[in-house]
Amino acid sequence: MPSRRPNWWHPADNLRRAAPLLYCHPNTVRNRLRRIQELTGRSLAEVMDVAELAAAAYALRVASATELWATHARKRPDVSPLRSRPPG
Repeated sequence: MPSRRPNWWHPADNLRRAAPLLYCHPNTVRNRLRRIQELTGRSLAEVMDVAELAAAAYALRVASATELWATHARKRPDVSPLRSRPPG
């Protein structure tokens, strides 16, 4: 995978589109992305770094959902994580 920024990567355009979806100003999005880079040591200009961050975010989301289901199942043993309602 190339380490250069791909042709489809246009940060300013993406910030303008992302901001309304996140209910914030484009500068807020820019500051949050800068902070992510500072905290993780990853560059959002590098394709592999972006892929690693995306994979980590997905893993965190899956782990959180798994923990939520495990907590829910402990409280209600008649509910399986694969079913949202008790049988019957």
